[in-house]
Amino acid sequence: MNKRKKALLIWIGLFAVLAAAGVFFSFILPKMTEDGDDGDTGIEYNYVDDYFYEKLWVPLESRDDYEDYLDLDRNIYVAKGSVTTTMTGDNDSYFTEDELFFKTYFEVLEAGDADAYNELLSDAYKAEYGLKGAFTPQMTYDRTIEHAGTSYAGTVTYYTFNVYYKFFHNDGTFRSDVYSDAERAMQIVIDTSEGKLKISSIQYYV
Repeated sequence: MNKRKKALLIWIGLFAVLAAAGVFFSFILPKMTEDGDDGDTGIEYNYVDDYFYEKLWVPLESRDDYEDYLDLDRNIYVAKGSVTTTMTGDNDSYFTEDELFFKTYFEVLEAGDADAYNELLSDAYKAEYGLKGAFTPQMTYDRTIEHAGTSYAGTVTYYTFNVYYKFFHNDGTFRSDVYSDAERAMQIVIDTSEGKLKISSIQYYV
């Protein structure tokens, strides 16, 4: 190979390297650095910001889309065996303490009250996974809790529920693992080990 052809190949290779670097720094690197720390709250999320709706740190009633949210099914359905009962808000006496726990759970999400949410968690759960960081008021709907079993260990009772719900205009501050209007089931265990019902386990399903 003569020197002229060799020099030409070197220039072509150099140009290809520069072009690849340009693509990386212009398109790929910015997307990579969008993941991670959220400057608004100090919480880390593993998503690109435009994946979710705008984060609005205001009560739900102040949001422009609140009326649309009210049109969705916001009842809580309690499934036990072949029977499903609707928790409407004015029939609490019909339900057990473990079922009513989830009424509080969804109220806390709608209020965007991270402190109240952390109060729902057992000390053992918080010791292992830490406290939940700040999140905006959440618009949940199509909510079903399904009895999956009750067990006992000494004086402690464990209630296991499969929990299903969707987010309207999810902003990712509470759950960054699911799109808006999509569902990813959870299995939540609540128990009486601390003298009142607390969440001791949360498992997510694909």
